[in-house]
Amino acid sequence: MTIKISLRTKSLAGKRQSLYLDYYPAIIHPETNQMTRREFLGLYIDNSDPANFTINSKNTETIKVAEKIRALRNEQWNNSNLDISLKDAIPQKINQLFSNYLYEYPDSTRKGRPFGTKNKENPGNKRKSLRELQIKEFLTINEVCELLSVSRWTVHRAIKQKELPAGKIGRTVLIKHADLNKLFQR
Repeated sequence: MTIKISLRTKSLAGKRQSLYLDYYPAIIHPETNQMTRREFLGLYIDNSDPANFTINSKNTETIKVAEKIRALRNEQWNNSNLDISLKDAIPQKINQLFSNYLYEYPDSTRKGRPFGTKNKENPGNKRKSLRELQIKEFLTINEVCELLSVSRWTVHRAIKQKELPAGKIGRTVLIKHADLNKLFQR
C-alpha cells in the first residue's frame, strides 16, 4: 500500500507557520507505536515582513529542507525494494539536513525534531553539570532541583516552611549553596 506524504503548513501566532508532513493513511509512529497522520518538522516560515530579502531567502531554504525531508520519508515508507540498512540511514540523512540548516541559520527556533532523528550533541541543552552546580555560591530553584533531584514544589515548600533560606532578586529566587549544605547537616 502506498502512503501519500504531503508537506503542509499550520498557522501560528505572529505571522509564523509551522511545517509538517501529512501521512495518508496514518502510519505507526516509530518511537511511540501510536497511529499518527502528522510529523511536525520543527521548521518555521516567517511571514512577518514579505519584502525582507533575508527572511524570504531563509523561508525558501526552509521549504527546500522540508521538501528534502518529505522526499526522504517518501523513500523510507514507500520504497519496499530499499535495503534495510539504507532505510536505517534515512534518519541520519535527515539529521544531517537539520545540522546543516541550523549551521546556516543558527537563530532558528525549533522546538522538536522529526521522529527517528535525535540530536546527540543537543546544543540547546541548558542543563549544567553537577560539578558546575557544586562550585556556584548561589543557585536558582531549577539548579537546586537538578542538584538534589527533587521537584520545584519540594524546594518551594522548604522555602515556605523556612527550612531553606532564600532571597529574591527581581523575579529570580536565589539560594545560598552554604544554606543548602546546612540543611543536610542538621
